[in-house]
Amino acid sequence: MRRAARAPGRIVITGGAGFIGSHLADRLLRSLPRCRVTLADRMRTPRAWENVRPALATGRAEVAQVDVLDEDELPRVVRDADVVVHAAAETSIARAVSDPEACARTNAHGTRCVLEACRRDRIGRVLFFSTQMVYGAAPKLLSEDDPLRPNNPYAASKAEAEAVVRRYRSIHGMDVRVLRPSNVIGTRQPPEKVLPTFIGQMLRGEALTVYDDGSILRSYVVAEDFCAAAERVILHASPSVTLNVGSDEEHTNLAIARMVCRAFGRRPEEWIRYVPGQPCADCHYRLDTRGMLCLGWRARKSVAGELPRIVDWYRAARAGADAAPTRAARAATGVEPLAPATTP
Repeated sequence: MRRAARAPGRIVITGGAGFIGSHLADRLLRSLPRCRVTLADRMRTPRAWENVRPALATGRAEVAQVDVLDEDELPRVVRDADVVVHAAAETSIARAVSDPEACARTNAHGTRCVLEACRRDRIGRVLFFSTQMVYGAAPKLLSEDDPLRPNNPYAASKAEAEAVVRRYRSIHGMDVRVLRPSNVIGTRQPPEKVLPTFIGQMLRGEALTVYDDGSILRSYVVAEDFCAAAERVILHASPSVTLNVGSDEEHTNLAIARMVCRAFGRRPEEWIRYVPGQPCADCHYRLDTRGMLCLGWRARKSVAGELPRIVDWYRAARAGADAAPTRAARAATGVEPLAPATTP
């Protein structure tokens, strides 16, 4: 499975201003000094512009303001790319439950739009980010060959996107590689996710809300480790491979809440309250990651080790939340988008 590949000269990342997309851009620009990165994103919020600022500061990144559903503009954005990483997605389970059609449109149809644009331009390598949740609940170690049994609308939309990937692999012979990560954590994460939710509550002086008894167990991988895995797959994996990405680190929601309390110097027994469980709660997945180990990758960071840095980032982000960059400021710094905004 491990093989050498020519380092890409130009990489396009959909969702490039998002949580994982922006971290991946930062890593690739550091480790591949000759590559250029196009960050394809809707850029709907000031936070999106903050997320891409480190990449833009290198002088080797640019923003293409585009929606993955825009079939007219996408071909122009991916044209002449060596690699396209499709990270754009609707990842909120709550929004997927309230509007499953919109979730499927972004995650499944959006994937088809991206792959079709890549097919037309004969893009040599595509990397698609799926999720461990496509497996559904299973009390066993899950390998990449196990059947997909998604049990919520978000997971179903990702499983449908993987079906699109398989069609483009088999019908058009495209090299589309797929990663199924466990729970990725880090800075720049959407506020509805468990760690930023807890940190946000603590910053506001609120008690942390833990569902039921907090015993739901999840495995975690730090964003920087996941991006290192993505880079390995881009450069060294076999064509059209599907791989699990995770670590041996597992924590209950209650354990994460206690970690956050301690990071703020608070007593968990005084700052945690329990509420009824939410619908479509995620279950525990145990991933077989031997495929990634064969590529020479393993997780090196831990939640406990990274938590102080992550908390500091969210503190700073909250302090600067009102500092939204204007269009004039973006133009003055050379980071004006390549294309006009599209309607979400």
